[in-house]
Amino acid sequence: MKPPSHKLQQGQEQELAQQQQLGARQKQAVREFGSVEELLRHDAAQTPVPPELAARVRDSVAREPAPQTGWWRRLLGG
Repeated sequence: MKPPSHKLQQGQEQELAQQQQLGARQKQAVREFGSVEELLRHDAAQTPVPPELAARVRDSVAREPAPQTGWWRRLLGG
């Protein structure tokens, strides 16, 4: 049988480990952004796009008309 002081020490070690894990999670959760655009880019990188939505966007972009030739290309024949 283990002495009571060992059980106490083991409990304190477990509590310390839990506190360290919580501290690490909190450090990861706190993040400052310089602009709204940075925040949106970060969020977009972290959020997976559902396949159905990706397919709908792809189809929608495919239906868009081709861009017109610029006036300077028509003028210069480029």
